[in-house]
Amino acid sequence: MSDLCPVCGNVANFESEGFEGSTVHCLRCGYYKIVGTVEGILEKAMNMEKEKRILISGYIRDNQGILLTSDIYYNIFDSIKMPKVDEKVKKLCYYLKQLIQNQVQKLIYLMEQMLILKLTVQHI
Repeated sequence: MSDLCPVCGNVANFESEGFEGSTVHCLRCGYYKIVGTVEGILEKAMNMEKEKRILISGYIRDNQGILLTSDIYYNIFDSIKMPKVDEKVKKLCYYLKQLIQNQVQKLIYLMEQMLILKLTVQHI
């Protein structure tokens, strides 16, 4: 297995699970689980149309933690169409909002820890 996301091809982190497949953490797709048969389908379809890979990635992004099975994989193409520009903009804004909120929360935590450390050092 490579260190690339089987859906979008970006760098990803993998975890081995107790099932026939992988848990993937991808910057673009997010967090998902994928069964070995779908991994194999995607490996064989390296020249798959970019639009299809975008649809799969978007579906995973909207359904974090999903187990991508063969049934879901094949139904994605029947049930989902490429989003319009305004939908893409809304999704991107939502993603950026979540990303910023997470970073702000981390920053607040670090600042609180620094304040605690400063107060502790002052009392020594």
